[in-house]
Amino acid sequence: MGKIRQKLLGEAAGRRAAREARKQRDLKKFGKKVQVAKLQERERGKREMLERVKVLKRKRQGAETEATTEADMFDVALEGAAKDGRGDTRDGINSKRRKKDQKYGFGGKKRFAKSTDAKSSGDLSGFSSKKNRAQFAGIKKRKSTMRPGKSKRASGGGGRRR
Repeated sequence: MGKIRQKLLGEAAGRRAAREARKQRDLKKFGKKVQVAKLQERERGKREMLERVKVLKRKRQGAETEATTEADMFDVALEGAAKDGRGDTRDGINSKRRKKDQKYGFGGKKRFAKSTDAKSSGDLSGFSSKKNRAQFAGIKKRKSTMRPGKSKRASGGGGRRR
């Protein structure tokens, strides 16, 4: 009796599993149809948007178009739809970036800000040869305190030897 019961329960479980699998396959097919329909809807919307933009460009250039109905003449929503919604990017700078730059500064290179470069080294606008000579005029070289040269030291001409 137990074996028969186990067999019946196994068959019922198998039928239930097959039913669930069939249900999942049907859902997958339905989901795929919905996905394809959604993609087609997006493509159609994109095409319509590009067509509206072309019409608007022609209107702005002053060319006559075949799509100059009263509804098209007063189509104000088109300009708002032309924005992609990613933030205001006037002058190539995102508005969020502009606000952060305003709040925190621009960043950039911080180290070696005071180091000399070719431009500052070549700038002689503050240099005066007269002032430079006057600065060192009071200093005179005294012969006695100077160390003798290498040849004089080698020949024994100056200094003591032991």
